Amino acid sequence: MTKNTITYLLTKPQSHLMVWCYIFSRMDENKNATIFSYEILSRFSISKSTLQRIVNSKRVGSDLGVTWRWASNTLIIIPTTKVDDLAMTSERLGDDLAMTSKQEKNKRKTTSIRKPPSKIYSKCVAQYDIFCNDISGVGCKMDGLQGKSMKQIIKYLKEQCSNKKPESSEKEVEDMIFKSWRYILSNWNKLDDFNRNRMKLNEINSSLINILAKLREVPIDKKQKKRYEQISQAVKRSSDTDYSELG
Repeated sequence: MTKNTITYLLTKPQSHLMVWCYIFSRMDENKNATIFSYEILSRFSISKSTLQRIVNSKRVGSDLGVTWRWASNTLIIIPTTKVDDLAMTSERLGDDLAMTSKQEKNKRKTTSIRKPPSKIYSKCVAQYDIFCNDISGVGCKMDGLQGKSMKQIIKYLKEQCSNKKPESSEKEVEDMIFKSWRYILSNWNKLDDFNRNRMKLNEINSSLINILAKLREVPIDKKQKKRYEQISQAVKRSSDTDYSELG
């Protein structure tokens, strides 16, 4: 990102600079990036229309040497030298902007519209992204498997919250789901080494019951721990003693 670009963005609302800095940080060495819109929407608390207005800044795109397309809820960034590749990618992903002919428009009318991610899903992914940043210094990496695992985690937490308080409204249940998810991530350091090193959503999903059980365990205070160690050492000394001469 050039000095001129930053100087220009500083004349805009702060969200413009933050969004473009995030996009720039996600681009690889070839200036390619694929970013889910909910990552930016939840991180910077902006609307989709505001995000589109920020991204549609031709001056910033020109300075960075990139162009972009929206493919459903995905922002695709590529170098301006590969515009043809971008059009092909957009068409493959079902980008409305790439479907320009009348035949394609008619086809789109009969095609089922992909359901956008729910609010609770976006909030949980955003919290997970913060968690990954705190632990590893980089944001989360979402793909089909991770997205499916996140939905399964939310479904399980929803069942538990609904069973615990069946009279709760949908909004109250979603609040409980998010609080439960945030509690799990904020207490991650309380887990054993095995579970603590399994940070991918599919790994968390497969071990979720064990993780919850570990977090519910009553911690042993120092006095109890010392007593257990003394007993263990006494048993070990007893097993090491040679009693053969007593016979």
